[in-house]
Amino acid sequence: MKHAQNKKLFSILLIVMVCLSLLVVSMNLFLGSANMISEVQKINGTQKFATKDLLINELTPRLLYLINTTYYFSHDGSIKDIAITNDGLSLYVVTTSNLIKFGTNGTLLWNVSLNPTSDVNIEGVAVTRDDKFVYVVGYTGNLGYIEDLTIKLYKYNSSGALVWTKTWSTSYGGDVGYDIAVDSEGYVYVVGASWTLGAGSYFSLLLVKIDYEGNEVWNTTWSGLQASDYSVSDSYAYSIYISNNDIYITGTISGSDYYYSVVTLKYDTNGNLIWADVLKQQNTDNRDCGITIVKNGSFLYVLGKRSNSSGTFYFLLKYTIEGDFKWQIWINNVCRDITVLNKYVFVTGWFNYDIFISAYDMNGVLKHWVTWGTIDNEMSPLILSYANTNSIYEIGTISLASGFSLYIQLWSPDFDFDSLPTYLSLIHI
Repeated sequence: MKHAQNKKLFSILLIVMVCLSLLVVSMNLFLGSANMISEVQKINGTQKFATKDLLINELTPRLLYLINTTYYFSHDGSIKDIAITNDGLSLYVVTTSNLIKFGTNGTLLWNVSLNPTSDVNIEGVAVTRDDKFVYVVGYTGNLGYIEDLTIKLYKYNSSGALVWTKTWSTSYGGDVGYDIAVDSEGYVYVVGASWTLGAGSYFSLLLVKIDYEGNEVWNTTWSGLQASDYSVSDSYAYSIYISNNDIYITGTISGSDYYYSVVTLKYDTNGNLIWADVLKQQNTDNRDCGITIVKNGSFLYVLGKRSNSSGTFYFLLKYTIEGDFKWQIWINNVCRDITVLNKYVFVTGWFNYDIFISAYDMNGVLKHWVTWGTIDNEMSPLILSYANTNSIYEIGTISLASGFSLYIQLWSPDFDFDSLPTYLSLIHI
């Protein structure tokens, strides 16, 4: 009996010793990790974590593909627009000179040159929902010679073969295309600006509907909240988004009553204007414009830019799909693009030649902010989301001594940002 008791006591002591050992090991690992993170913070001078030191709930990127490019890149970044197919299997990137197709696993499928001449400006890309065709839009001519400006369209099949190229202009000339979209029936919509002759000569916001063969179905222009609004100088459309055959557009309008202000519009697929809203600015030093627009549920989000004598600033606007203004927030970095996934609005851009992605909730509250960079300069990122896989694709350029490289990253924010106590920053090193 006494022997049994001693054996039982020994077993208890052994278990206690093992538990204490495990506790010591765990504390050492924790302290070691904390010291490692502290060193990273000290080295970088800010709260930036190496990828290996990220918390388990951190927004972690996975590098999919990096391609060294040999085609021409403009000084402000080569990537002009991106598009994803409805099934999420193909990703298209258009640069100042090339159309590139990737699989969404990062595999390069093909790369074709658009063979643009020196007077061709490439601006946007859109793909049909079945991935049979992809369209590219831009314009030809020199802004110094307005009557020479003409919209240019390219149509390619899913294998990268050119189907046709078309040019489009009004009888006056002076037409530019900045963005493009395709509806559920395969019709193509181009937005931009058209030179208008009348009581005054100015650019009007332009929307053109085009069929599968490149023929115009209709076009409409907009130059103010009233048909007789001759206080307008110019208005331009820079971004288009189509959802449930509703067309949403953002751009800028200028004039004595507006100066340079953000304009947001909604059309139906027959070219009828549903509503228009101008976020008027009274300070004549400010030049505002909407640069991209997305929709999520019953709301629209517009990324805007303001330029004045103090610099360039960016902001995010929220509207209902009925055109009711909800809120505006300011962002302190250079912004390029936005997308919406689940209940967050993601904004991307760069500062100090590092890339950032920030996440805002539906009330405009910053919930998360993440940065990354290399020893080289990153810039001009674009992003889009694909809800079926809960993924965000980020595409940008890296400036190298030998030229520019195109990169693609896949982000998977598969957790709730609201569960995080604070937003953190990470950087690849």
